[in-house]
Amino acid sequence: MQIIMTLQTLKNPYANYLPKSWVIEGSNDNENWEVIDEIDNNNYFNQGSYCFHTFEIKIDQQKSFKWIKFRATDTNSMNNNYLV
Repeated sequence: MQIIMTLQTLKNPYANYLPKSWVIEGSNDNENWEVIDEIDNNNYFNQGSYCFHTFEIKIDQQKSFKWIKFRATDTNSMNNNYLV
């Protein structure tokens, strides 16, 4: 089964360790990855615990993928590398 991503929704259950920058990548062989979307230095999760935000996929593509990966590209709001 494959999907075409059009949106991504993230929910923040904690007031700390908020993601700031990341990429969503897709693959059909689990070895070669293509960037589907990239978020850089966002502040949507600074509203506190249990907030959520839906991001539209900005990269114009209609390609389907079998695997999807979330990869942090910067430190979090506490300036460390935890992904919670």
